[in-house]
Amino acid sequence: NELDLSGTKIDDEGVALLLELPALETLWLTQTKVSDASLPGLEKMKSLKFLQVDNSQITSEGWRAFLQKRPDLATPPP
Repeated sequence: NELDLSGTKIDDEGVALLLELPALETLWLTQTKVSDASLPGLEKMKSLKFLQVDNSQITSEGWRAFLQKRPDLATPPP
């Protein structure tokens, strides 16, 4: 299952709602207002296999910490 929210107004509150999608495997959050605050929730989405967050509010530091916890995730750098 895929969801492309690139270029939308989704933010951390919106990402919290996505956590209720247990079968979500691919997620694009490019050019959104999603920040480091969303990363703990995204980390728990075990079905997620691909995540793209470039041009979002996620910091390099937050991203590196996230990838250490989810090395299985296929993703380009933000």
